[in-house]
Amino acid sequence: MKRRISCGVLLFLLVMTGNVLAQNAPAAQDTSTAKNELKHRFEITPYGGVVWTRGYDVLLGGQRGNLDTRASAVWGVTVGYSLRDSLTQVELIYSHQDTDLYFELSGEETEVTGVSIEHLHIGGLFGTARGRTVWFTTFSLGASRWAPKDGESDDAWRFSLMLGLGAKYPISEKLGVRLQARLPYMFVDDTASYACGESGCLNSAGGRSIWQFDLTAGLIIAF
Repeated sequence: MKRRISCGVLLFLLVMTGNVLAQNAPAAQDTSTAKNELKHRFEITPYGGVVWTRGYDVLLGGQRGNLDTRASAVWGVTVGYSLRDSLTQVELIYSHQDTDLYFELSGEETEVTGVSIEHLHIGGLFGTARGRTVWFTTFSLGASRWAPKDGESDDAWRFSLMLGLGAKYPISEKLGVRLQARLPYMFVDDTASYACGESGCLNSAGGRSIWQFDLTAGLIIAF
Protein backbone atom coordinates (compact mmCIF):
# COMPACT_ATOMS: atom_id res chain seq x y z
CA MET A 1 0.00 0.00 0.00
CA LYS A 2 2.81 2.41 0.93
CA ARG A 3 4.57 1.57 -2.33
CA ARG A 4 1.43 2.42 -4.33
CA ILE A 5 1.04 5.74 -2.49
CA SER A 6 4.72 6.60 -3.17
CA CYS A 7 4.33 5.82 -6.88
CA GLY A 8 1.16 7.91 -7.02
CA VAL A 9 2.86 10.90 -5.43
CA LEU A 10 5.83 10.55 -7.80
CA LEU A 11 3.51 10.49 -10.82
CA PHE A 12 1.70 13.59 -9.52
CA LEU A 13 4.99 15.48 -9.15
CA LEU A 14 6.10 14.54 -12.67
CA VAL A 15 2.79 15.77 -14.12
CA MET A 16 3.08 19.03 -12.19
CA THR A 17 6.63 19.50 -13.49
CA GLY A 18 5.40 19.15 -17.05
CA ASN A 19 2.64 21.70 -16.46
CA VAL A 20 5.07 24.23 -15.00
CA LEU A 21 7.53 23.84 -17.86
CA ALA A 22 4.71 24.35 -20.35
CA GLN A 23 3.59 27.49 -18.55
CA ASN A 24 7.13 28.84 -18.76
CA ALA A 25 7.16 28.72 -22.57
CA PRO A 26 8.07 32.04 -24.30
CA ALA A 27 4.47 32.50 -25.49
CA ALA A 28 3.28 33.16 -21.95
CA GLN A 29 3.10 36.96 -21.56
CA ASP A 30 1.04 37.38 -18.36
CA THR A 31 3.50 36.30 -15.68
CA SER A 32 4.11 40.03 -14.95
CA THR A 33 4.67 41.14 -11.38
CA ALA A 34 6.91 38.52 -9.75
CA LYS A 35 8.90 38.06 -12.97
CA ASN A 36 9.52 41.78 -13.53
CA GLU A 37 10.49 42.48 -9.93
CA LEU A 38 13.69 40.40 -10.02
CA LYS A 39 16.63 42.61 -9.08
CA HIS A 40 18.94 39.97 -7.60
CA ARG A 41 20.81 36.95 -8.94
CA PHE A 42 21.32 35.03 -5.70
CA GLU A 43 18.93 33.75 -3.06
CA ILE A 44 19.92 32.15 0.26
CA THR A 45 17.04 30.39 2.01
CA PRO A 46 17.53 28.88 5.48
CA TYR A 47 14.57 26.61 6.23
CA GLY A 48 13.06 24.23 8.76
CA GLY A 49 10.19 21.77 8.87
CA VAL A 50 9.09 18.19 9.52
CA VAL A 51 10.14 14.98 7.71
CA TRP A 52 8.66 11.48 7.58
CA THR A 53 10.29 8.26 6.33
CA ARG A 54 8.65 5.28 4.63
CA GLY A 55 9.32 1.96 6.39
CA TYR A 56 11.94 -0.38 4.93
CA ASP A 57 12.05 -4.22 5.12
CA VAL A 58 15.11 -5.56 6.96
CA LEU A 59 16.49 -8.62 8.76
CA LEU A 60 17.58 -8.33 12.39
CA GLY A 61 18.98 -11.39 14.15
CA GLY A 62 17.41 -13.60 11.49
CA GLN A 63 13.96 -12.07 11.94
CA ARG A 64 12.24 -10.12 9.20
CA GLY A 65 10.60 -6.85 10.12
CA ASN A 66 10.39 -3.18 9.25
CA LEU A 67 13.06 -0.51 9.73
CA ASP A 68 11.77 3.01 10.14
CA THR A 69 12.61 6.40 11.66
CA ARG A 70 10.50 8.68 13.80
CA ALA A 71 8.98 11.79 12.26
CA SER A 72 11.29 14.61 13.28
CA ALA A 73 12.51 18.11 12.54
CA VAL A 74 14.54 18.85 9.42
CA TRP A 75 16.57 21.98 8.75
CA GLY A 76 18.90 23.19 6.05
CA VAL A 77 19.77 25.88 3.55
CA THR A 78 19.22 26.37 -0.19
CA VAL A 79 21.42 28.65 -2.31
CA GLY A 80 19.86 29.61 -5.64
CA TYR A 81 21.27 31.38 -8.72
CA SER A 82 18.71 32.85 -11.13
CA LEU A 83 19.15 32.05 -14.81
CA ARG A 84 16.00 33.77 -16.10
CA ASP A 85 14.34 36.29 -13.79
CA SER A 86 13.26 34.44 -10.65
CA LEU A 87 11.52 31.68 -12.57
CA THR A 88 14.45 29.39 -13.35
CA GLN A 89 17.27 28.78 -10.88
CA VAL A 90 20.23 26.48 -10.27
CA GLU A 91 20.21 25.41 -6.62
CA LEU A 92 22.60 23.93 -4.07
CA ILE A 93 20.65 22.18 -1.28
CA TYR A 94 21.71 20.94 2.15
CA SER A 95 19.35 19.33 4.66
CA HIS A 96 19.90 17.67 8.05
CA GLN A 97 17.68 15.43 10.18
CA ASP A 98 18.32 13.90 13.63
CA THR A 99 15.93 11.11 14.54
CA ASP A 100 15.57 7.67 16.16
CA LEU A 101 15.85 4.43 14.23
CA TYR A 102 13.58 1.59 15.31
CA PHE A 103 12.80 -1.99 14.27
CA GLU A 104 9.17 -3.17 14.13
CA LEU A 105 8.30 -6.86 14.32
CA SER A 106 4.75 -8.24 14.77
CA GLY A 107 3.51 -4.85 15.91
CA GLU A 108 6.23 -4.40 18.56
CA GLU A 109 8.82 -1.64 18.23
CA THR A 110 12.44 -1.82 19.40
CA GLU A 111 14.65 1.28 19.48
CA VAL A 112 17.91 0.61 17.63
CA THR A 113 19.94 3.82 17.67
CA GLY A 114 19.84 7.49 16.92
CA VAL A 115 20.65 8.43 13.36
CA SER A 116 21.44 11.54 11.33
CA ILE A 117 20.32 11.78 7.70
CA GLU A 118 21.84 14.44 5.47
CA HIS A 119 21.26 15.37 1.83
CA LEU A 120 23.69 17.39 -0.33
CA HIS A 121 22.22 18.10 -3.77
CA ILE A 122 22.46 20.25 -6.88
CA GLY A 123 19.42 20.84 -9.06
CA GLY A 124 16.99 23.25 -10.61
CA LEU A 125 13.89 25.27 -9.75
CA PHE A 126 11.28 25.86 -12.48
CA GLY A 127 8.63 28.43 -11.67
CA THR A 128 5.66 30.30 -13.04
CA ALA A 129 4.44 33.66 -11.72
CA ARG A 130 0.87 34.40 -10.70
CA GLY A 131 0.73 37.97 -9.47
CA ARG A 132 3.44 38.33 -6.82
CA THR A 133 3.58 34.60 -6.10
CA VAL A 134 5.96 32.22 -7.90
CA TRP A 135 4.74 28.61 -7.97
CA PHE A 136 7.51 26.14 -8.67
CA THR A 137 8.68 22.56 -8.98
CA THR A 138 12.21 21.40 -8.16
CA PHE A 139 14.41 18.48 -9.15
CA SER A 140 17.87 17.70 -7.76
CA LEU A 141 20.50 14.94 -7.61
CA GLY A 142 23.27 14.28 -5.13
CA ALA A 143 24.42 12.22 -2.17
CA SER A 144 22.75 11.30 1.10
CA ARG A 145 24.55 10.35 4.31
CA TRP A 146 23.08 7.86 6.78
CA ALA A 147 25.02 8.17 10.08
CA PRO A 148 24.06 5.90 13.03
CA LYS A 149 25.00 7.30 16.46
CA ASP A 150 25.71 3.97 18.17
CA GLY A 151 29.46 4.39 17.82
CA GLU A 152 29.79 0.97 16.15
CA SER A 153 28.31 1.39 12.66
CA ASP A 154 29.98 3.21 9.78
CA ASP A 155 28.36 6.07 7.95
CA ALA A 156 26.70 5.09 4.68
CA TRP A 157 26.67 7.36 1.62
CA ARG A 158 24.04 6.74 -1.06
CA PHE A 159 23.08 8.32 -4.38
CA SER A 160 19.75 10.15 -4.09
CA LEU A 161 17.34 12.43 -5.89
CA MET A 162 14.68 14.85 -4.74
CA LEU A 163 11.42 16.17 -6.22
CA GLY A 164 9.50 19.12 -4.83
CA LEU A 165 6.58 21.53 -5.18
CA GLY A 166 6.21 24.91 -3.56
CA ALA A 167 5.63 28.66 -3.67
CA LYS A 168 7.68 31.82 -3.10
CA TYR A 169 6.26 35.17 -2.07
CA PRO A 170 8.23 38.45 -1.70
CA ILE A 171 7.67 40.50 1.46
CA SER A 172 10.19 43.22 0.56
CA GLU A 173 12.84 43.93 -2.06
CA LYS A 174 15.36 41.58 -0.44
CA LEU A 175 13.21 39.24 1.65
CA GLY A 176 10.62 36.61 0.87
CA VAL A 177 8.92 33.46 2.13
CA ARG A 178 9.35 29.99 0.60
CA LEU A 179 7.00 27.08 1.34
CA GLN A 180 7.55 23.63 -0.16
CA ALA A 181 6.91 19.89 -0.02
CA ARG A 182 9.65 17.47 -1.11
CA LEU A 183 10.22 13.77 -1.76
CA PRO A 184 13.83 12.73 -1.06
CA TYR A 185 14.58 9.29 -2.55
CA MET A 186 17.72 7.35 -1.46
CA PHE A 187 19.02 4.34 -3.40
CA VAL A 188 20.31 1.41 -1.32
CA ASP A 189 21.37 -2.14 -2.12
CA ASP A 190 20.25 -5.51 -0.80
CA THR A 191 23.45 -6.07 1.16
CA ALA A 192 23.44 -2.78 3.03
CA SER A 193 24.08 -3.13 6.78
CA TYR A 194 23.09 -0.61 9.44
CA ALA A 195 23.40 -0.33 13.22
CA CYS A 196 25.29 -3.49 14.14
CA GLY A 197 24.71 -4.44 17.77
CA GLU A 198 24.11 -7.37 20.10
CA SER A 199 21.25 -8.69 17.97
CA GLY A 200 23.21 -8.46 14.75
CA CYS A 201 23.19 -6.01 11.86
CA LEU A 202 20.20 -4.55 10.10
CA ASN A 203 20.53 -6.03 6.62
CA SER A 204 18.30 -5.05 3.75
CA ALA A 205 15.66 -7.68 2.96
CA GLY A 206 13.26 -5.59 0.86
CA GLY A 207 13.26 -2.95 -1.86
CA ARG A 208 16.23 -0.91 -3.05
CA SER A 209 15.17 2.57 -1.94
CA ILE A 210 14.18 4.69 1.03
CA TRP A 211 11.47 7.31 0.54
CA GLN A 212 11.02 10.41 2.66
CA PHE A 213 8.51 13.25 2.64
CA ASP A 214 9.01 16.69 4.19
CA LEU A 215 7.18 19.99 4.58
CA THR A 216 9.34 23.08 5.09
CA ALA A 217 9.16 26.86 5.36
CA GLY A 218 12.08 29.21 4.73
CA LEU A 219 13.10 32.87 4.68
CA ILE A 220 14.48 34.04 1.30
CA ILE A 221 17.37 36.49 1.48
CA ALA A 222 18.09 37.97 -1.98
CA PHE A 223 21.21 39.82 -3.08
